[in-house]
Amino acid sequence: MPASRAYMIGLVLPVYAYLTFSGGSGTVTFATTVVATLAYVASVFAYFAVSRMAFAGQTAPIWVSAALACLIGVVYVGSAQLWMVFTGVSMVVLGGYVVGRLSAAGQSQGKVFVIATIVVGAIAAAQYSVLWSDLMKYAGMVSEEALENIRPTMKSLGYAEKDIGPGIEQSRAFMNAVIRVLPSFTVLATVAQFTVGYLWFAIWASRKWPQYGINAGYVNWRVPFGFTPVVIVAIVARLLGGDTVRLVADNVLVALSVYYAVCGLSLIEFYLKRLKISVFVKILFYVMLFFTQLVGFVAAAILGFVDSFTNWRHRATVAEAQ
Repeated sequence: MPASRAYMIGLVLPVYAYLTFSGGSGTVTFATTVVATLAYVASVFAYFAVSRMAFAGQTAPIWVSAALACLIGVVYVGSAQLWMVFTGVSMVVLGGYVVGRLSAAGQSQGKVFVIATIVVGAIAAAQYSVLWSDLMKYAGMVSEEALENIRPTMKSLGYAEKDIGPGIEQSRAFMNAVIRVLPSFTVLATVAQFTVGYLWFAIWASRKWPQYGINAGYVNWRVPFGFTPVVIVAIVARLLGGDTVRLVADNVLVALSVYYAVCGLSLIEFYLKRLKISVFVKILFYVMLFFTQLVGFVAAAILGFVDSFTNWRHRATVAEAQ
């Protein structure tokens, strides 16, 4: 990659910092929504750009761009939120750097993605951990207020109190469960941005540099078996731990279940392709799966979990070759 192009791509980090930290008024308007959308796009491109520069071995523009991005962030939010600026820039820089350097070293993309995801997820957790308590309290107040507003509305529609009460309690239990796992959702949202940027890089690198064997095809996604002990420890902690330990365990299990579900769907897609199922039937299948909602999600997560140690795709490929 020419040096001029590398520095041009490197400008994405200051732009990302500007879009991310220049807001903060707290008032949701059309302009703030547009800026938030642009910040999301900029973060995805930043992961791609840093991965691309690191892959090419041009790391100097990355560090210069990162330093400038931190400076811009501090200018807009002040030194009191230095931690938010540092972690916000670090997750993009280190996540992309890991992807680029490990890919250039010839590591398998499964290993590259897992390591980079752990890096990004850990930094995201460090960033948002200072906000989780206030976020959960605020979400609890908002949900409680919304539930209480439902009661007079239901009465005005002719529902009796004996019918309203149980419905509100069920809704309250559901909302409390959602609020309980908000920390995992904040981390997963960040990891999702990284994943899009990573896939962009993987597609670009596989076409630009096919000799490196970079292939992040969705049908090959599988959660490594090494995460199984984490699942077991989280389940045991959920059953035997105190309130704080159970809260952590719940969030760990929710975060992992999302990845197991995605990889379970990947396994399904693998076999649908092997069976040469038509596009129409595939769409119909996924639509039906969508309407199963929680049941379908749990089934896909269990499938992904079992495949993490059975590796059915490898077995099928070996059997076909014999």
